[in-house]
Amino acid sequence: MCSLYVLLTVSCISSDQPILECNHAQKVAALADELNIPHFPSILHCYLHSQFHPADPHNPDDIPLDECPFYDSKIHVFNSACSTFFAPSDLSDIYGMRREYIHSCPMWRDGGPRLDCVFIVTDPQMPGMRGLDIARVLCFFSFKYLGTDYPCAVVHWFHHVGDGPDEATGMWIVHPGYRARNI
Repeated sequence: MCSLYVLLTVSCISSDQPILECNHAQKVAALADELNIPHFPSILHCYLHSQFHPADPHNPDDIPLDECPFYDSKIHVFNSACSTFFAPSDLSDIYGMRREYIHSCPMWRDGGPRLDCVFIVTDPQMPGMRGLDIARVLCFFSFKYLGTDYPCAVVHWFHHVGDGPDEATGMWIVHPGYRARNI
């Protein structure tokens, strides 16, 4: 992944979760300020370009902003999203189906923020962790553009350390990405 921060399409945003802090942004520029990501509006414009041109082989970072759709209107921020998935190694639920809530809360149980990490399939052809990347969810939000709802997540990518699991633990080691646009 060449970008530190990225917008992802989210399949299930939970609007029934109460917003714990009343200063959630309601506009794109305010969310950029809240997340401390000044180039967030540009990322959103590139994301919209990728939604309208999914077969475009160019890296979204290389598309001139004047060729990207512009959006600076109302957004809705959410504290969580649910993910339903098949886990064949855990048949304790109905036929291995699982549901997990992913949190991105500014305040969790009267304490600090809770920003969950997620596995993201980036190469479905590769087995296990070789086809997955890891990211921390900074924000769930949605917006409507030209009559279409876009449920999204802003994530901070992690990078694998090495080409395989650690020999001592058998687990993959990752560290947060720190390049200029690693969202």
